[in-house]
Amino acid sequence: MKYRPYAAGDYHEYFLNELLIPQQKEMLDICLGLDVLLGRFYDNKEKIGISRHHRDRDKPYYCLFEIGEETGEWRVKLVPIKSWRHIGMHNSYKENNNFHSYHVQNDLASARFRHLAELMLKRQFIKRSDYTKFKNDLLEEFKRRKDFVAGSEIRIWKPSRADQVVADKILKDWIDLYVERKTTSEKSWYSAHYNKFYTKTYSPYLDNFARYLIGDPNARNSAFWRWYLSTYLRENEYP
Repeated sequence: MKYRPYAAGDYHEYFLNELLIPQQKEMLDICLGLDVLLGRFYDNKEKIGISRHHRDRDKPYYCLFEIGEETGEWRVKLVPIKSWRHIGMHNSYKENNNFHSYHVQNDLASARFRHLAELMLKRQFIKRSDYTKFKNDLLEEFKRRKDFVAGSEIRIWKPSRADQVVADKILKDWIDLYVERKTTSEKSWYSAHYNKFYTKTYSPYLDNFARYLIGDPNARNSAFWRWYLSTYLRENEYP
C-alpha cells in the first residue's frame, strides 16, 4: 500500500480505529479504562470503542502528547473518548453552533487525561505494605485538582455542573486499579480487567507484529508496521 499521509478528510491515514490498536492500548495504559468525559469505565469487550479526539483539532496529528521544543512543557494532543460521545461532542459544535459546550468538554477531557498521565507516567510510585493512607490522600488530590477549562480555573473532577462530576466511587475504583497496575504485571492486570481486549484484540496484533519483524510474508498490514517502526515510535514522545 502506498503511503498517503492525510488520506481521510485531512486525518492521518493511521488515525482509523482498526489500524491503531497499539495506540488504544497506550491510552488504556494511562486511563486504566476510565472514560474521562463520561466518568465511567469502559466495558470489558474485544473492541472497546475508544475514539481518539484531537485536542486541538489538528487532524494530521497522531501522537498522544506534544512536548514544546523551547519550554520542554508537555500537553495532551489526543484524548480517549467513547466513540458515540466523541461524535456528540463534535456535533454540538458543528450542528448546534454551541462552541462553549465544545470548549468546556474539550478542555475538561484534556485536563483529566493529563492528570491521569501525570500519575501513570511521571510520578514516582513507592511500594508500601499498607496503601490505605496513600489511597485516601490520592482521593483528596482528585477532589482538589484544578485546571483551566474554557478560561476559568475549576476543579476538574468535581466541577459545579452535575453532569461533569465524577462520582467518588469511580475515583476510588480508579485509585484501586492504579495501585494494582503499579504492583502487578501487565498481563495479570489486563487479564483481571480487560482480558477480552488484551487476548482477543491486542495480543493478535502483537503476534502479527512479530511475524512482520521476522519477514513472514503472511504478516498483515505491513505498510502500517513500517510506518509504526520508522515514524510513530520515533516521534511518540512521552512526558
